[in-house]
Amino acid sequence: MLGLQKPLGKAVLQLVAHKALKHSFERLRMWPQFAYLPHRSTRDALLRASAYCQAVRNLVLQKRSVHQTTVLQPHFSCVGGIQLFLDLTRAFDALPRSVLATALSNAKLTPQLQSILLAWHIGTNDNIAINNTVRCIPVSRGVRQGCCSAPYLWSTAMVLLLNELQDTIPLQWIKDHISIYADDLHIFCLFYNEQDLTDCIYFFEAVIMAIDRMGLKLSPQKLCLLLKGKGPGFLLWKKRYCVTSKTLQPYLFLCDGSLRIPIMKKCLYLGAVMSYGDFQKQTVAVRVNVGWNNFRNFSLGLANGTRFL
Repeated sequence: MLGLQKPLGKAVLQLVAHKALKHSFERLRMWPQFAYLPHRSTRDALLRASAYCQAVRNLVLQKRSVHQTTVLQPHFSCVGGIQLFLDLTRAFDALPRSVLATALSNAKLTPQLQSILLAWHIGTNDNIAINNTVRCIPVSRGVRQGCCSAPYLWSTAMVLLLNELQDTIPLQWIKDHISIYADDLHIFCLFYNEQDLTDCIYFFEAVIMAIDRMGLKLSPQKLCLLLKGKGPGFLLWKKRYCVTSKTLQPYLFLCDGSLRIPIMKKCLYLGAVMSYGDFQKQTVAVRVNVGWNNFRNFSLGLANGTRFL
């Protein structure tokens, strides 16, 4: 749903959104939400993800020397890393207005600011004209994409999601192991034993169920899980919980088997490749390939006499 606005209305609402952000910034900035907030960008989310991938790679690849074995250094039975990538389906269009109202209240805005922002969305209609026939359809969900208040409203909704996770996940774990950028969620953790890995899976499921309670849906085609580990305990866990299809694609089932997530070797996240391998070179290869494709399309357009400007 696009929110086309007249210039004067856009200017007024932009002032309201700016005042709302200024009023609630300290509350929003404490959460790992990296889109639509000052002094935060895609770079912050990518740095967290790449630092984690590097940590897992170092952990799994490290080997015990003869000296370490002699002095009885601890030997890990189950060690490694697991990360889950979630993408929301039509997230901006699907956000319930009741959740939006709760999110603004959670942001501790003044009642006046809450009323103005909600009034701009509640009671709206889509006027659809086809063959001289006009239909007025009430809109009860979503924020207006293109509306200058939409980024702020979405940020408050994602902060509400993170805030409600405290009922099942420790606050520090949320801050250290979850990144949200717009409608992309990245959950990641290291594990040093079977219990750590079990806790990670439990936290994954808690996030998925919290998303469902908010009335939002996941995009099944964009679900991705990366898993890397070593040790007899890890191999036993993997054999018990991971299933391989006839096409040799491994899956992990979450939420009592209702959600099947493919286990991949790499995943594209915010334009960069995340993996437990050489993700730096993999990202360069992807970006170079995209650049060459754009160059070929541009060259083809010039050869055909297409005017780009």
